[in-house]
Amino acid sequence: SYAAGDVIEGKYRLEHVLGEGGMGSVWLARNLALDVDVAIKVTHGAATSDNGRKRLLREAQTAARLQPPSIVRIYDFGQTVHGDPFIVMEVVRGESLADMLDRRGRLTSIEAAQLLLPIASALSVAHGKGIVHRDVKGSSAATTAAPAPPPDRWPRRPNAARRVTVRYANEQTLD
Repeated sequence: SYAAGDVIEGKYRLEHVLGEGGMGSVWLARNLALDVDVAIKVTHGAATSDNGRKRLLREAQTAARLQPPSIVRIYDFGQTVHGDPFIVMEVVRGESLADMLDRRGRLTSIEAAQLLLPIASALSVAHGKGIVHRDVKGSSAATTAAPAPPPDRWPRRPNAARRVTVRYANEQTLD
């Protein structure tokens, strides 16, 4: 069990839990060396077996190679002193798609397309690399503020300065 203030690998100080699931917990943490926030998924249960560790490492390695801006970036992988594997990821600050839908209700078809196309693209890239997100749902995607695309590459349109990010917290590598 982990608590706020615990330090993992001498460089990641756990701040507070962002979410919990069947395979582990995701924490907001501070990278003490770089003085930046990161998200750390600490796994438990079946994910801590030798096979689970190997699978999680393969997933982290594969996910770290994915480049689309709509996929959360993976920075590090390790094991805690308790033997629990962990993945260090980009912190996604924004509203989950589920929360947005609860707050706003129905979206227009244009809004839905603007939100779902980056998600479909991210999943397509991941599938092409052998990663299957086993828990696609509204809370696995977040809308965040992002710089508008360069004007010479894409036309500006309403909501163009929004980034939709898929959180790869429950992925599976195809064998």
